[in-house]
Amino acid sequence: MTFERPDSEEATLFHTLQRIGSAITAELDLEKITQTVTDATTDLSGAQFGAFFYSINDQVGKRLTLYTLSGASRDAFASFGHPRATPVFAPTFEGTAIVRSDDITRDPRYGQFGPHHGMPKGHLPVRSYLAVPVISRTGEVIGGLFFGHEQSGVFTAYHERLVAGIAPWAAVAMDNARLYAAERLARAEAEDAMRHAELANKAKAEFLANMSHELRTPLNAIGGYAELLSEGIRGPVTEAQLADLHRIKRSQLHLLGLINDILNFAKIDAGRVNFQPRDVSMNKALGGLEELIAPQMLEKRITYDYDCCDASYTAFVDPERLQQVLLNLLSNAVKFTPPGGAIRVNCGATPESMVVRVYDTGIGIPADKLEAVFEPFVQLDRGASGASLGTGLGLSISRDLARAMGGDLVAESGVDLGASLRLTLPRRMRVDAPEAAVGES
Repeated sequence: MTFERPDSEEATLFHTLQRIGSAITAELDLEKITQTVTDATTDLSGAQFGAFFYSINDQVGKRLTLYTLSGASRDAFASFGHPRATPVFAPTFEGTAIVRSDDITRDPRYGQFGPHHGMPKGHLPVRSYLAVPVISRTGEVIGGLFFGHEQSGVFTAYHERLVAGIAPWAAVAMDNARLYAAERLARAEAEDAMRHAELANKAKAEFLANMSHELRTPLNAIGGYAELLSEGIRGPVTEAQLADLHRIKRSQLHLLGLINDILNFAKIDAGRVNFQPRDVSMNKALGGLEELIAPQMLEKRITYDYDCCDASYTAFVDPERLQQVLLNLLSNAVKFTPPGGAIRVNCGATPESMVVRVYDTGIGIPADKLEAVFEPFVQLDRGASGASLGTGLGLSISRDLARAMGGDLVAESGVDLGASLRLTLPRRMRVDAPEAAVGES
């Protein structure tokens, strides 16, 4: 095949590069890009055959060298392996120069390396030779375009300029294709991870539901029988026996609380908590707390002070979830307040939020641990307050519930200053908030 130079060489060159460049940069399939480039440059250069050797990284980062052919079958190259960085090939693979020769067999760089000292036996005959590196925008040498013809003097300066003009387009298209492939792989891995996470969450939820039933049922029975025995249903009980029954009851309630904490945390973590917000009187919600925690405070001789809210103050929250949060905060304060200490609760308001603060006279929380107290399953050493260990979930659950209702929970404390927890809650419905999260209550 002979290639006839057009009358208007520059115009034809420009339009040819634009046409091929537009075609390949619109493609995102790497194999299609490389084959299109190989076919087009082989045809336009008038070569008998052309090859595009290029490198990619596989999914585990291993470097692979692939190639496409035009004008020859893969069988013609299958037994020769990939070109090595010999003096003839090195400028292309290192990206240092274009090599064009009227007769490569007469080039002083040709045939210097064994075992073949030139073209291997059975290789397609090559006299005219043209090789152009394909270099990424980052400077990485992606590969090289190689062309051969059995006749000498086939490739001209025009052919060299034409192939050299297409090579950058090929590099851009290949960069885009590799980025697209990497993005698709990352997305697929993320989706796969999400599917695994969903399955894991489902299995966890089923396990916790079973655990809840299997553990809470006998614990409730233990509590019920202890209560019956304490009331003398089975006959008179001594003072010592009554004290033991009270200990059994306290331990039963403690274990039940731990199980409920774990179950509540799992539900929140899985997004399976239902919220039904409405206007709730803060004075009513806070005013009823003392009687719920009175037994624990009486046991530790803790004084309690509640600074009443304005009767008009309301928060737009789920009343059951609000009580759960408030009880968690008060129970936490009782746990870490030493015998003879004090707990104080006050309530204020901003134009947008209700603000509840719970103070205790415990050892406090170090400044660098103010966030750590909200981490699930974290228990900080807050001194010899006589606190019994729990799950470390109470404050984590409370913050998650507060945030789900449009508020927040933060710790404000210093060592030896006691702990202060600030709960903020919305005063009115947020226009952009969903009415309720869908799921189990």
